[in-house]
Amino acid sequence: MNVYDNVARGLKVRGLPKNDIQQKVNEILERLSLSRLARRAAHTLSGGEAQRVALARTLVLDADVYLFDEPTANVDRRNINTVEQSINRLNADKNATIILTTHSRDQAYRMSKRPISMINGRISDIEYENVFSGQLTTEPDGLKKVLVSEGVQFMVADGPDGAVTIAVDPKN
Repeated sequence: MNVYDNVARGLKVRGLPKNDIQQKVNEILERLSLSRLARRAAHTLSGGEAQRVALARTLVLDADVYLFDEPTANVDRRNINTVEQSINRLNADKNATIILTTHSRDQAYRMSKRPISMINGRISDIEYENVFSGQLTTEPDGLKKVLVSEGVQFMVADGPDGAVTIAVDPKN
């Protein structure tokens, strides 16, 4: 099966007319910079190309609710923005509900109107961009610090070494 047929499959199952299928598939392939791959066999795609094809297959269906689990996994840096813009455009153009999971705080902040974080498998009621998890350690000079993901570290007054969660007041 080639990329075009892969993306068109859901529309064919729904019984859309051939002209509508062609228009929708060509539009979504163009939006995700996949037009040049339309006739390529799916098994010859790179991981990032395959991820974008999977996204195209989903976006072309015009659903009311979408669930995206790590939509930019395996996508190269130059195409991450294209994927994010396509998802955001879907929300803006069609007012679709989008649920997106990601491990990237930056991506969550860029793509969310209402971010929700989970800590230890539970939804946190603290604003996501103000919650950090890491290890509290004591430096040789006695200073305490918490190193969190993405190279961010916080100096803290005191506390036992070990796993911690830090909430930063967004007003300060």
